[in-house]
Amino acid sequence: EGKGIVRECSCRGTAGLAHVSCLVRQGEVLTNDPARNGEPWTQWSSCSQCQQDHMGLVGSALGRACFTIFGNPSHPVRTRFDALMSLGLGLNRSPREKDVLDAVSVFEAMLAWLRRISKPGMIPLVYQALANSYGLLGRKEEELRIQREVFTDPTLRDLDPGARLYLAADFANSLLRNGQFRECKELTSEQVPVAERALPGHSTTLMLSTVRASALFQDPAATRQEMFEASKLLRANLETSKRVMGERHPNTLGIAEQLASCHGLTTRRFGR
Repeated sequence: EGKGIVRECSCRGTAGLAHVSCLVRQGEVLTNDPARNGEPWTQWSSCSQCQQDHMGLVGSALGRACFTIFGNPSHPVRTRFDALMSLGLGLNRSPREKDVLDAVSVFEAMLAWLRRISKPGMIPLVYQALANSYGLLGRKEEELRIQREVFTDPTLRDLDPGARLYLAADFANSLLRNGQFRECKELTSEQVPVAERALPGHSTTLMLSTVRASALFQDPAATRQEMFEASKLLRANLETSKRVMGERHPNTLGIAEQLASCHGLTTRRFGR
């Protein structure tokens, strides 16, 4: 009894427990639901209640299941594309290096497939996912090269604002992880105001703003004014995240950790 039960989200009590097989069945039902209004794939990557991403082996298991159900050639190109992306992104969430290497193979196969069927508009999104795989494998130069090329790709100017801002947030996060503080600050100074106008309170806007704050205070050359700006941003983001996502959501907890780190560094560098 209890075999296959997992807890992989922020839902409290028994609401956070589920069989992997039940999550797969839920994903299949919701993907086939016409009322999902063009966003039928989120349930393969995140909890439908608390919106936290499925991580670890659960994330990779759901990605594999999605591909098994919707990735065969009988489905339309867009369906197969989304199923393959779910597979690759799920593998990227696994703690096993072998799974991340498998994700690289998935994305490389997708690139070859999309070129063969003449779908160039989908290629930049796959390259971005491949860049994240490289980052997880420690191939930082390749990660940044691809992220930079994807973000500056002129074909992406026609993306909807939400997708474009997500690319910006992902690129900024890569810059931050690799210590490229100056470029990260320049990018986010341009993109955060755009996000606040287009997507107020959205998780992408919070991510961009939080990455900006982190770049400001983590930079060894940060001024007192930059540390103050970082603290102000993080305090505002923390309140927004509590209101929108809840106090126990991983994004909320992550922002709280960044705020504590910011205050600690400010004290060590400049005193109280």
